[in-house]
Amino acid sequence: MATVSQVTSTTLSGLNYIDSLLGNLPNWNYLTPGTNTIYYTFSTSANLESGNSAILSKPVAFSASQQVNTRTAMAYVAKLTGINFVETADATKAQVHFADANISGSNTTGQDSSHYGYSYTSGSVVTKFTASSYVYLDNAEWAGMNANLTPGTQGYETLLHEIGHMLGLKHSFEGSIKLPSTVDNTAHTLMSYTHSGGVHSTFSEYDVAALKWLYGGDGLAGSLGVNSTTGARYLAGTSLADTLTGTAANDKLEG
Repeated sequence: MATVSQVTSTTLSGLNYIDSLLGNLPNWNYLTPGTNTIYYTFSTSANLESGNSAILSKPVAFSASQQVNTRTAMAYVAKLTGINFVETADATKAQVHFADANISGSNTTGQDSSHYGYSYTSGSVVTKFTASSYVYLDNAEWAGMNANLTPGTQGYETLLHEIGHMLGLKHSFEGSIKLPSTVDNTAHTLMSYTHSGGVHSTFSEYDVAALKWLYGGDGLAGSLGVNSTTGARYLAGTSLADTLTGTAANDKLEG
């Protein structure tokens, strides 16, 4: 079983382009009981987040077109991570919630707000771990941009950025491990605030490497990734001449 330190701090790879994107939460890998399904919803009828001072208006449901394009994004991340993302109309069942809202800060286009809870024994062994994530797109200053989430638009890139947070990625320029400024741009990671290479409709190479490290491409509780059943890792390289070093487990190394 996992320990408290494992579920509250993400396991690092030792590679800067991966570790600079790893946030502490949510650690979906430790959900109990063990499952490879995460439910998401567009419903705002129940189970709304409380206590988030950055949300200035009551969240409202995505429009029909926003929902269609969000389903496209979720199908994409499902294929990339191996996690089974299932839409539900029951907001009380969902762990991931999508909604429009007025977000504090005139430059803030979206926000992900994640929460977790766990129970543990006197020996710090976790017996239950739960997580939830609320993905908001601004419908005040950025209402026009976020109304159009068609792939190839800035709205869709914003959506992918927030989904990146939902999956456990942080900004590339924050925390104790950061990307070098020479590669801290969206050509390398959508978790950067420095735009490069036009509008992106997919995650960039560092994002993909970080997500493969976390989930192993086979979802939660698979044979690869953080908290895998075998202890094996999935290390993906970049367009540079990287050095990838495996462990004693049956790792997957991808140049």
